[in-house]
Amino acid sequence: MLVVSLQVLLITVIYNYIKNNGEITENDVTKLQKNQITDINSEYNYVLNYNGKIENYVGEVTLELTDILPYNVVITSMDKRCTLDGKVITCKETYNIDENNQVINESFDIKLRYTNVGSEVTNKVESRLIYGNNEITDEDKVTDKVPYGVVIATYKDTDGNELYY
Repeated sequence: MLVVSLQVLLITVIYNYIKNNGEITENDVTKLQKNQITDINSEYNYVLNYNGKIENYVGEVTLELTDILPYNVVITSMDKRCTLDGKVITCKETYNIDENNQVINESFDIKLRYTNVGSEVTNKVESRLIYGNNEITDEDKVTDKVPYGVVIATYKDTDGNELYY
């Protein structure tokens, strides 16, 4: 008689993963004015641009651009990913970053008119790139000079006749 003994050994392996914080190798936000400002009623046609690169990171990343306006505005047109709250335009987009997709190049087109403009319009844009428990910021500031002219007053009497002095 042959007796065979079989003993089973169970091995448990536990893997502990630590998510890499990533490395930001590019982080640049800019505001690019696309037209010349000729008077106080000019339409401001500009683009908020962001260029970034995250290396050694896998996961979701949120880009948030905040355009801080100096005056109240009327929006002519705006990217659908942007919202207006008072004097602040916020644009957001989410990306999935991995070893094959590390670059973020984004643009948000905005057209507006200011309702009460001074002689200068200083517009500041800030970026926030949020990834995991980390974030990084950048900012850009652009000042447009508003051309001014000479006011010519024409005086008329009650019948509409011009009065000359």
